[in-house]
Amino acid sequence: MMGGTRGRTRCAALGSVMAVLLAAGACYPGQIQGVDEPDVVLTVFDSSAAFGSFTTYAMPDTVIRVDGQGTNLLPSPELDQQILDAVATEFAALEYTRVTSEAPGPPDVVVLLTVSASDGSLWTSDRWWSNWGWFPGWTSWYPAWDVNWMLRYPWAKTYPGVRRSGTLLITMIDPDHDGSEPQSIPVIWASALDGLYLGSEASVVSRFQGLVRQAFHQSPYLQRARP
Repeated sequence: MMGGTRGRTRCAALGSVMAVLLAAGACYPGQIQGVDEPDVVLTVFDSSAAFGSFTTYAMPDTVIRVDGQGTNLLPSPELDQQILDAVATEFAALEYTRVTSEAPGPPDVVVLLTVSASDGSLWTSDRWWSNWGWFPGWTSWYPAWDVNWMLRYPWAKTYPGVRRSGTLLITMIDPDHDGSEPQSIPVIWASALDGLYLGSEASVVSRFQGLVRQAFHQSPYLQRARP
């Protein structure tokens, strides 16, 4: 399943992720006057996931740059932390409890934040070890995971596409969800914030909280079930 919002206008009947992230002018009337206007917030989820049952999550305290050797991408490390805090605030509003790698048991879900350092495929079977293998929670919670395990996106064949350099990807994985292939780590929800890192750092600061909030606003299924 997929949903997307760009700028101050909602795009309807989107045929693919590529249509959202590349056809920046298709849903915006007139000329684009500011760096914020073509911003895109795309959300995709696995409808078979039991979102209402989740109560805890873990999130490494780093925004990782992927698919690039060197980059001048914003933000500074200080703004990285603000973005992590913004995501944590939204989960707190949903009454999720964040756990650390020292927790005795695994969390219900794990949330990863990455920024693309170059253009490339948006949904691909990512080798996660080189980016996330350092996180100490893996060895204590999921000791079987090694360099052969891959992140899997169940909607990849339905919504192919590309993402541009500077796209922030918020990824939720459920280790207990049934993977479609051996040694796969199922992704059950993802949000791509395209355009967040365009413009000056001041522009990014002024926009990121609203874009993160929009990602959660258009994902009401993340709400925990009430007892």
